[in-house]
Amino acid sequence: MLQQIPIFHFTAVESTNDSARNLLVGEDCVIVAADEQTKGRGRHGKIWSGTRGKNLYCSLGIRQFRNLTAQEAASYQAIGALAVADALRNIAPSNTFCIKYPNDVMALCPDGITRKISGILVEHDYIGAVTQTTIVGIGINVEQTEFPPEIAQSAVSLAILGCKTDVSDVFDALCESLNSRLSDKDIMENWRREMRIEGKRLTLRDGKESYTVQQILDDGSLLVDAGHENKIIYTGDSFRYDIDCNGGQIL
Repeated sequence: MLQQIPIFHFTAVESTNDSARNLLVGEDCVIVAADEQTKGRGRHGKIWSGTRGKNLYCSLGIRQFRNLTAQEAASYQAIGALAVADALRNIAPSNTFCIKYPNDVMALCPDGITRKISGILVEHDYIGAVTQTTIVGIGINVEQTEFPPEIAQSAVSLAILGCKTDVSDVFDALCESLNSRLSDKDIMENWRREMRIEGKRLTLRDGKESYTVQQILDDGSLLVDAGHENKIIYTGDSFRYDIDCNGGQIL
C-alpha cells in the first residue's frame, strides 16, 4: 500500500526521478517530492521547469529486479496519467480534465482551449532484459500563474483555472489516487477508455500525412490505418488529434 512507502521531501533537487533512482539502492519503493527541480526533464529530453514552491514535482520509484512484460512496462504511464487525472478531479471537481496520449493531463480552460496542466515521465532502467527500476515522474502546475513565453499559450495551472489550493493538498490527493491506481487490475483498459483515441484521425505535425487509430496495443503503441497499410506509432509527440475534453480545442 502506498501509505507504507517512505516519502522523501527535498527543498531542491536536480530531478526527482534521479533522486528516486538513487534512493532505490536501499529501498524497495519510494516517493520523492521537491520544492524545486533544477534540471527537471520531460519526454525526449525536453526541459520541465517551474517556479519554486508553486508546483508539484514528485516521483514514484519502484525497485523491480524482474522481467517486465511489454504491457506491464506500459502500465506505469497509464498509472501515472490516471492517478493525476483522479487527483485533479478530486481537487477541482468543477473543472474538466482529460488525458492526451500517452501521458499528458490536460485541462479545459474558460476560453474553450485545452491546455497542459501535468506531464508524466516514466523511465525503466535495464540490465540486459531485466528491469532494475521503474520511475514515474509527475509534474503538476498548481499555484504558478505565469509561464515562459515558449509555453505561455499552451500551459495552465490550478490557480489560473480559479482553484484555490496548495501543493501539499495536491500531493495528498495524488498519493491517494496513486494508491488506488497501483492496485487497478484493469489499468490498461481504463487508460484506453479514458483517452478515447481509437477511431480518431491523427495528423502529423508537418500536415503531410494522417492516419486513423485502430487500436492501442499492449505495449502502449498505436496501430493505425495509413490507407494502404497499417503502421505502428510509438510516440504522441509527432501528431495532433482532437481530444475529448468536453469539446475543448488543443493549442
